[in-house]
Amino acid sequence: MKKVLLVCYGAGHANLLAPVHQRLLNEGHVKATALALSVAKHTFLKRSLPYKTIRDYDGILDAEAERYGQRLADRWHVESSGITREESVAYLGASMRDLAHELGEAEAWRRLETCGRQAFLPLRTMDRIIAAEQPD
Repeated sequence: MKKVLLVCYGAGHANLLAPVHQRLLNEGHVKATALALSVAKHTFLKRSLPYKTIRDYDGILDAEAERYGQRLADRWHVESSGITREESVAYLGASMRDLAHELGEAEAWRRLETCGRQAFLPLRTMDRIIAAEQPD
């Protein structure tokens, strides 16, 4: 059976991918996994569709990501978003860890100050998730 990984960040992406996910699940010809980043999980919860978050993958939240994540969650976590602090720590920490590995820590912090979260491009984290899921 073929496998697909549907990755979405935010409600807009999730609203586009949720019907695709539902259809793939209903038809049963393809094994579909939805990775819901940030508030994307709300769409899947509302539609009673299965999904995963970064926290569902072993090794993503290592000590380095935890350290970055705690610091950034102090700054950006919003309890009313419906995202738990732990989810914020995981996403922000893994993203910052990847940015620091790419640019060096000092430049990563500078880039984050200039661009905000748009500086994130968590390629190493996604490589790990893709390796775990092994989609076609």
